Amino acid sequence: MQGIAQAVWETDPHGAVTQDSPSWRASTGQTLEEWRGYGWLDAIHPEDRAQVERQWREAVAAGRGVDTEYRLRCASGGWRWTGVRTVPVHDDEGRILKWIGMNVDIHARKQAEAALRESERKYREKAEELGQIMEVVPAAIFVSHDPECREIFGNRLANEFYEAGEGENVSAGPVGTLSMTNLKRRFSNLKGRELSPFELPMQRAASKNSLLQNEEMVVSLPCGKSFTMLGSAAPLRNADGSVRGSVGAFLDISERKEAEAALEESRGLSEAILDSLKSSIAIIDRDGRITAVNAVWQTSREDCDSWLGVNYLSECERAAKAGDDLAGQALRGINEVLNGTAKDFSLEYPCDTPSGPLWFAMTVTPLSGRNSGVVIAHEDITERKQAEDRLRASEERYRGIFQNAGTGITITDLDGRFLSCNPAYTAMLGYTEAELRDLLCPEIVHPEDQETNNAEIRRLLAEEIPAFEMLNRYVAKDGAVLWAHRHVSLLRDAAGRPKNIISLVYDLTERKRREQRIQLLMQEVNHRAKNMLSVVQSIARATAGDEGQEFAQKFEQRIQALSANQSLLISHEWKGIALDELVRSQMAPFADMLDNRIKLSGPPIIIKASASQSLAMALHELATNAGKYGALSASEGVVHIAWHLEPEQGRFKLAWRETGGPEVAPPSRSGFGSVVIGNMIRMNLRADVRLDYAPSGVVWELESPRGHCLESGGEVAHIVEEIGSAKPKASGEAQRRILVVEDEALVGMALAEELRRAGYQVLGPTGSVSVALALLREGCEAAILDVNLGDETSEPIAEKLSREQTPFLAVSGYEHAQLPPAFQNAPLLSKPVRPDIVAKEIDRYLVDGVASEH
Repeated sequence: MQGIAQAVWETDPHGAVTQDSPSWRASTGQTLEEWRGYGWLDAIHPEDRAQVERQWREAVAAGRGVDTEYRLRCASGGWRWTGVRTVPVHDDEGRILKWIGMNVDIHARKQAEAALRESERKYREKAEELGQIMEVVPAAIFVSHDPECREIFGNRLANEFYEAGEGENVSAGPVGTLSMTNLKRRFSNLKGRELSPFELPMQRAASKNSLLQNEEMVVSLPCGKSFTMLGSAAPLRNADGSVRGSVGAFLDISERKEAEAALEESRGLSEAILDSLKSSIAIIDRDGRITAVNAVWQTSREDCDSWLGVNYLSECERAAKAGDDLAGQALRGINEVLNGTAKDFSLEYPCDTPSGPLWFAMTVTPLSGRNSGVVIAHEDITERKQAEDRLRASEERYRGIFQNAGTGITITDLDGRFLSCNPAYTAMLGYTEAELRDLLCPEIVHPEDQETNNAEIRRLLAEEIPAFEMLNRYVAKDGAVLWAHRHVSLLRDAAGRPKNIISLVYDLTERKRREQRIQLLMQEVNHRAKNMLSVVQSIARATAGDEGQEFAQKFEQRIQALSANQSLLISHEWKGIALDELVRSQMAPFADMLDNRIKLSGPPIIIKASASQSLAMALHELATNAGKYGALSASEGVVHIAWHLEPEQGRFKLAWRETGGPEVAPPSRSGFGSVVIGNMIRMNLRADVRLDYAPSGVVWELESPRGHCLESGGEVAHIVEEIGSAKPKASGEAQRRILVVEDEALVGMALAEELRRAGYQVLGPTGSVSVALALLREGCEAAILDVNLGDETSEPIAEKLSREQTPFLAVSGYEHAQLPPAFQNAPLLSKPVRPDIVAKEIDRYLVDGVASEH
């Protein structure tokens, strides 16, 4: 043991060294005193000592041996790895008498293991580097690890080229496979012959155990795409030289091949192009000899059978000596280009021919390269010269139009300084053209319009817009304010850069005066309409008498709500109303609470004129209820009115929420107000309506396609449930069905109610063509059609009823002759229509087949 061990030693039963171990001390350099007891631990590497001591004490306590490794101090300095194994020695009764231990030097093995780990780490790094290189190299890399290349896998670029998934086998098939019918990809040579798998580069490199370079082939994918690949392939060999696979690198050279083909084609085209040009073209060398001419040159100069080799400079010199000044100019110009003292030369000259005078342009340009000659071209510019003459005449005509146009025309520089004004413009403003040249254009714009005008000019100069039109006011020389419509755009120079500003100015002052007179007339009509509404109020109150006081009060308030909405429509010329303004008009009785206890929130939105009346009535009913029973009847109550748009869904939403008022309970009965905020809104606005009598306060929510409520909304298709439709009451006889189409909800519901009283089943009412056509799938015995339905007419419904021979009545405020063709044969009921009359007419129509016209 002493021969194979690094050290041999003994301890007492408790693990403490009691006897000398020369081999240990020789190996570690410890003295006997340092060695005894547990001093041997001092010879163990500090990083290993705690673990070794713990293992030893646990083994002694358990009576089991130790088998471990640690670093031990050398007598010569430094540390060496040692392996230690201990066993207990027992007496006859099994008690431990002592421990025997042996250390074996394993330093060389440990170094070998560390070297192996380092080698493996470097190998992994190299493998990772190779993988990264395969991903970033701008080539399709393919690898196969079997000699027959049955499985081939590519890098990312290879998969992109082949439209293959990550890890997909892109092998064309085993070597020797002749059938190509089931292949995902096809390969062919540049002549179009299809290649079998064993003819492909990687398979050939593997089978021949040789390097193949610069192979070209065409790859066709299942999607129909094809491209040309250039690549090389090499075999992968085992240590004994046998082939274990192959690797290939390929580049897509489709663009290069196309470029080569295009270049080859261009060579052939160059001569054809020269021959196709209308100009006579010749190429001369530095000595003046003609080396090439096109077909036009050859055919246009019949005085020489072949111009090749003729000295063109000598011909020009001979003509110049004969007194031709233009020939002398041409000679000097050609020599200057040949000598490099001029970049090019051009000359226009007339020529008398039997067919009449012609004009030509001669151009001389140098050929690139050292000791090169020049290209001489003679172009027939007779048409251009004639066009220039016509252009001069046109400019004279333009000047006449400019001077005599009835529209004001002005041209300024980019800073707004007047450069030119026609008489119409100067007459409009009372200035002379000379006076205007001392002014800037913005200076004569009305002060209140200057900011808008200047902003548009800035956008124009920044080329954010190509032109703009605007209505603004001018201040004339005499101080008068003029209204004008302006179309302003840029004039550009030959390079396309902005050079001047041109304005076309139309005097609209008189039209504005007419519009103001029309506005006054509209205000008078509004005044008279309000007088009529007042009369209606008086009649309602007088008819109701004292017992109808509450009815009269409610009726009067509702008429006033309609009147407020009418005023808004008139002030906006029936073009729509701002929702914020509409809400505030209906909250007028609570004006002192606006923005305090009545809180409005939402983006700027313009409500259609056709939708404003329904929305105004609903807001009035909600406000009246809140003032009597809801949040506005209490001192701390608050009403929140909020609206917003959902552009992606094309929806408009509005919510009325009350808080802080008396506790709310659902009403015991539903009156006219419930109809207004419910069925009328659903029908007129194609809306979904939710009404919640929550104890904390009323919540009313409206959601509608924006096209039904908002100006320029882009209508969103929305099929609503048939509003007001009712199932027939059980009876012995089936009820006859009547379709009611009316875009005004209150009128439609009144007609429907009257028809139900008369014993009919009502389909609708609806104000939508699409909904009505859907209802007709159930069939009906007759129909009542309002001709005009807001943005559409009920003509498609009438045409369908006519085809199905279903009778219908037309309802309209127009004369019969003014109705669309589909209504010409239908009885007409003129608006306003009494619902009871309509029911009687339906009865007569269904019984007698004839209805009266009212």
